[in-house]
Amino acid sequence: MSVTLRMASDQVQVEPGSTVALALEIQLTGDESDRFELTVEGLDPAWVAVPEPTFEIVPGELSTQRVFFKPSRESESIAGSYPFVVQVRSLNTGEARTQQGILVIKQFHHLTADLTPRRAQVKGTGSEEPNFRVAITNLGNVDEVLHLSASDNEGNLACEFADEQVMVSPGQTIALPISVRPKKKATLAATRLHTFTVMARSVDQPAVGASTQGHLEQKAIISPSILASLIVFAGLIAAWFLMMPKPPKIVTASVSPATVEVGMPVDMNWKATNAETVELVIGEVTVSTTLDPVMPSYSWTPEAEGTYDVSITPVKGEWKGQPWRQTITVSERPKSVAPDIMTFDIQPRRVKVGDSYQISYRVNDAVVKLSLSPIGRDLDPKGDGVRLQADLPGQFDYKLTATNADGESVTETIRIEFFEGSDAAIVAFKASALEVEPGTEVTLEWTVTETARLELSHAGTTQTLTAATGTTIVVVEKDTTFRLTAFDARGLKTSQEITVKVKVESPPENVPPLDPPASPTSTTAGPSTAGGGGGRNPDKPN
Repeated sequence: MSVTLRMASDQVQVEPGSTVALALEIQLTGDESDRFELTVEGLDPAWVAVPEPTFEIVPGELSTQRVFFKPSRESESIAGSYPFVVQVRSLNTGEARTQQGILVIKQFHHLTADLTPRRAQVKGTGSEEPNFRVAITNLGNVDEVLHLSASDNEGNLACEFADEQVMVSPGQTIALPISVRPKKKATLAATRLHTFTVMARSVDQPAVGASTQGHLEQKAIISPSILASLIVFAGLIAAWFLMMPKPPKIVTASVSPATVEVGMPVDMNWKATNAETVELVIGEVTVSTTLDPVMPSYSWTPEAEGTYDVSITPVKGEWKGQPWRQTITVSERPKSVAPDIMTFDIQPRRVKVGDSYQISYRVNDAVVKLSLSPIGRDLDPKGDGVRLQADLPGQFDYKLTATNADGESVTETIRIEFFEGSDAAIVAFKASALEVEPGTEVTLEWTVTETARLELSHAGTTQTLTAATGTTIVVVEKDTTFRLTAFDARGLKTSQEITVKVKVESPPENVPPLDPPASPTSTTAGPSTAGGGGGRNPDKPN
């Protein structure tokens, strides 16, 4: 039994959200019908549909099957080239034929923009800037480098971004702060509402973009009559306040974090008014009595577990203000779980330069850093694999190193070989029969692509073939192996062999064996022949 498999094309292009069919031609050149199984490997199963996974072929019939590629129109369908393998396998004999192809997923672009909040207020001076954030989402399947801009129709607002150019990956949402403030003051004026537009446009594809609108309400600080009253009242309050002595006071203070492990730093910040110094006490130890009262910081690292009371007291001469207090809880730092590489594999181990290969791995939850050398690439410890492309020929030891939070690490090494492969491909090479009678003519048929030179070798002879598709007839007298070798323009080759066997005639059944020859009983030479030949004396050497 022999089966051939041909694909209508070795490259299929499809836009996410649509469906493209690939035609396959399968032909059986045996004497009996057979049932076959059709599978596609190397692609996301959700991208592939095989309407008829099993089918039957009769000898000589050319069966046409179809495979449909239908990647969904979502960010997970990343644009690029994905190699796949189509396999047709006999369900009776297990014999299989495979063909390689490439699925090219085309690019599509889709951006959305949103602003939070949609509306904000600012008083006349504009010193209190509203906290706007613009969220850009890339719903396409390619990285987008975006230029951000914002403006209003009347030119009354100043809009500023921290970064005017950002990159958003497929499926990613980034939120960026934007500062929007009036260019002119509004100390004594009516309330004004400004409308502005935020734009995000692709640097490479100017037609791709997204926009959103926001509103800024600008209010006057105060009306003239109220302003006059407030000035008088403020003058009275100021005079009274200046004549009154003021105690030292802690305005703000913080301890972060309040629950830590041994060896982790704790940051302390405070701001005091009417104070000359600040006194800091941690536990029962007075750390300092001369700290700066205006927004200083102090870092403390606990060396033992326990509960520590922190006291921050403002001091002015002999006058101590009300202390600010906080409790810090310190616990022993638990020992990290040892890192473990549970699985690590590279397939295939021998790769043609320019082709891709799959690195698969799985590590335990203790791993916080995962690196792959010698390519110097950091991998996601929560992931399970990455696909790379061979670029340089040679043998390389790929070492996967997993490290936990305590710096402990484990490694595993796999050797992989990259080789320069030929661009020439043997699409088909078959013989009209694989077992014949002695002296039978056998027709060899071939089809090759991207070849600069083609040779056929058998029985110690080599002949050059001139056609990329053709046939030749050879008389087979004994078991013969035919090798078809295709060379590309660089001289790199690929080959394929077919062996044609000669039937051996079995002896007839029920025929008694011949009697063995009689043992010589005399040393006398036999009768001479006309040519002078005769018997020999076994006692004499020849």
